[in-house]
Amino acid sequence: MIIAGWILALIGLAQIVYSGTIEVSQLTEGNRLLGVPPSVVANVDLVGQRAMIHMSGCATFLAGVIFVGAAYLKPAPPGQESKSWTSMAAIAAMVLTLAAGGGFGAFLYALHERNADQRLVDEIRAREARNLSTETLIEEAERRLQRETEAAEASRAP
Repeated sequence: MIIAGWILALIGLAQIVYSGTIEVSQLTEGNRLLGVPPSVVANVDLVGQRAMIHMSGCATFLAGVIFVGAAYLKPAPPGQESKSWTSMAAIAAMVLTLAAGGGFGAFLYALHERNADQRLVDEIRAREARNLSTETLIEEAERRLQRETEAAEASRAP
């Protein structure tokens, strides 16, 4: 059980580190007619994938910590009672398990609160961007129509 706990904890840490290495940015081309420059934005699918890998790494690490804690909190094997198996190791494992459980609970609570707030902010930003791009396109179309009208009038005027 101790070995399984350490393996789970190491796999969880590896997932957390790997999720930090995933590149989520992408280049979006601009529109020269509208004067919109190219920009670097986050790819929503890759951001979601990175968040899932990170959360699963946190859960795997927590499971490993709980396995290690449970292994040290169970009664000592025969012949080991006189050693510090049940005193310092049990206290350290219990503190580590409680801290990991509390930290993971706080992480989930903060994630839920942040996501609810972030979804609202993302919807507002998307609506503003849609409105702005629509206004820009309409203004450009009006300018083109006005230029074509002026050019047509200028060609008829001689």
